[in-house]
Amino acid sequence: SNCVVNLSPDKQAVLAGAYRVLRAGGEMYFSDIYCDRRLPASVRGHEVLLGECLGGALYIQDFLRLCRAVGFTDPRALETVEVDVKAQALKDVVGNARFYSITYRLFKLHDLETLCEDYGQVATYKGTVPSQQHAYRLDDHHVFEAHRP
Repeated sequence: SNCVVNLSPDKQAVLAGAYRVLRAGGEMYFSDIYCDRRLPASVRGHEVLLGECLGGALYIQDFLRLCRAVGFTDPRALETVEVDVKAQALKDVVGNARFYSITYRLFKLHDLETLCEDYGQVATYKGTVPSQQHAYRLDDHHVFEAHRP
């Protein structure tokens, strides 16, 4: 999304709109910048930090709550990379806040459970997705190797 959700003043409306236009069974992939805490107004309104997509960064847990509130019951992180704040002047403004670029998958599945739980289920990936013949990566902690239960 290149910080489209991040820069929106109404992040819940953006997510609700995405959920509304997805058909049942659909999914959305996107990357944005998130933070390990809620940011104070002094950071959220800082012009340079807004331009760098850091000022609008949502607290990760607030993002997950918003997703669930609009219907994306089990957001899945695919990749997480820490974003370093290099300029000392900006470090002074953000303090101990840590920022991350996270790629998420959001599914519009009505009967999806809200938590990832292991009940001993078994799935075998047949290797049929083009360019993923050897393994299918659902998220950052579920990888299905082809032809292995």
